Amino acid sequence: IVIRHHNCTDEEYIAIDDMLVSGTSVTNIQTAVNSGTPDQFDLPGAGTIYSSDPSTGDLMADVTNNNSFDYECVDVSVSRSGTGAQAYNGSSLPNHVMDKTFDITPSNTTGAGSTTVTFYFEEAEVAGWESATGLSRTSLVVGRGNATTIDETSTLTIAAFGSHVTLTGNFTGLDGTYYFGPVGAFVTCAGVTKTWNGSMWSPAGAPDATNPVVIAGNYDTVSNGNLEACTLLVNTGFTLTVGAASYAQIQGNIIVDGNLIIAHQGSVVQVDDDATVLNNGTINVGITTPNLASRDFMVLGSPMSGDTRNGVWNSAFLVLNHTTANFVPNPAVAAAFPAAENFADDNYDNWNPFSGTINTGEGYIVRPQSGYGQPGGIFNYTYSGGTLNNGVVNFPMIYNGTKNSSPNIVANPYASAIWADDFINANSMVDEVYFWEHNTPPSPSLPGAGSMNFSMEDISMYNLVGGVAAASGGSTPNGY
Repeated sequence: IVIRHHNCTDEEYIAIDDMLVSGTSVTNIQTAVNSGTPDQFDLPGAGTIYSSDPSTGDLMADVTNNNSFDYECVDVSVSRSGTGAQAYNGSSLPNHVMDKTFDITPSNTTGAGSTTVTFYFEEAEVAGWESATGLSRTSLVVGRGNATTIDETSTLTIAAFGSHVTLTGNFTGLDGTYYFGPVGAFVTCAGVTKTWNGSMWSPAGAPDATNPVVIAGNYDTVSNGNLEACTLLVNTGFTLTVGAASYAQIQGNIIVDGNLIIAHQGSVVQVDDDATVLNNGTINVGITTPNLASRDFMVLGSPMSGDTRNGVWNSAFLVLNHTTANFVPNPAVAAAFPAAENFADDNYDNWNPFSGTINTGEGYIVRPQSGYGQPGGIFNYTYSGGTLNNGVVNFPMIYNGTKNSSPNIVANPYASAIWADDFINANSMVDEVYFWEHNTPPSPSLPGAGSMNFSMEDISMYNLVGGVAAASGGSTPNGY
């Protein structure tokens, strides 16, 4: 910006390099269908494109390419409009999608890309869907596909844009029509939706694996029966409790807008490995230890995606994780117990204090007592961070040249029991699993690298032939 200055004898110019100019403009959201005149832009690699209607400038979507894939020319348009809800491929209420949809059509496509797309909505478009379905916008996910097939779904980040709303999702592909609705809208369930009101099912009769289920009243699997469903929605203000020795088996996706409480030895199973659990409310998974002696420990992991050492095991005085690469079998232990598996290290540098986020599938030594020599007892932990784990969990196994020198410490990453036969059959590197039985108190008279050492005869084993009890006694593992 240049300001002209006049004096008596000449004309000069003064340049000012620091000046703030501000203004207010009204930004509108594209609500009308404009498929015939889409916005077009080039997306040759990483970066963000801001898409708006070519004639009005009304906002539609921001498209971010997170890698170097060249999508070439990309069309973006609003392909359907409205402020209500409608079925997707025959879905029934409340599993209806929003009226408004978007089409994104790149010239070049991939199913292994990485994109983030922010979609713009007027408040009335979102609120109208909520009114029509009775659901909260927090249960919205986005499905990318066409009128009969969904290629992928994504959870959504909801934000305000002035008085408007943005919904942001992440995708591996880009081409397709984008539909917005609950996960139940995108799962093919042959049965009708069944709703629990706190005392009975509507329509009458317990649901099975074909029925989408809505929990609109408190439900307890111990008193009301095990729960089977195609999809599951727990409404705001209500609690689904999965008690000990009972289960909820869901074929597809789970949305928790209310509360899901899974007691110790209760099980929640999702049959579809690709199914998701959207946690908009509270999920608690309880674990109760056996009656531990003063120096006993547990090997524990987490069934949730976002738990931390201090968030769950804050009262435990010591939590250790294992570095298999540092493990060398202790020769004194091998000599003392030649017939036992040797999980004792030569210098104890394989176990180290742990802090931070619990890694999915990893097992940790947890000492729940308040210190060495302090009283033991029964300890209760509640996992609540993130959401439930589901599907295939990839855990990096370390091999040090021989099986005996390569102990990898793993833990059940699910809120359900695992049958050891399935675990062994699914993992070619695993021949058997071992369990610590807490039979013998640690003693300085036992060989090992520590001042107090455990007996290797306290370890039981299970393989595809069956279980073998620990040499020191105790129960025989049965695969669970």
